[in-house]
Amino acid sequence: MKVFWAIAAPWWRFDVGTLSHRATLLGAFDAVSLPVWVSVVWVILLGTLVPYAVELASLQYLTPTAKGVTGMSEPLIAAAIAWAWLGQSLDGAQLVGVAVTLVGIAAIQTTRTPPIT
Repeated sequence: MKVFWAIAAPWWRFDVGTLSHRATLLGAFDAVSLPVWVSVVWVILLGTLVPYAVELASLQYLTPTAKGVTGMSEPLIAAAIAWAWLGQSLDGAQLVGVAVTLVGIAAIQTTRTPPIT
């Protein structure tokens, strides 16, 4: 896929002037506009680097079960943010997926395995 985009839209042809344009945050924050470069930095730092660093740091403190539960909860949290910020809603199939995920999280939390001897 990287090769495709390197040919279709090479990075060296990107107009860096675009980064100085202003864009709104949409949804509940439609009145707020920021330069595009601020949004790019936000996504890089708080959408990629910080979560990855926190995930690596948490490995020494969390059990594998807790880590799995946290990972399964991320899409639910993202859906809640999309609902609150952007006014998006879930259709029936997506709500079934949410329910299945919540049941899975509950099952993992309540299931205890005997220690290995």
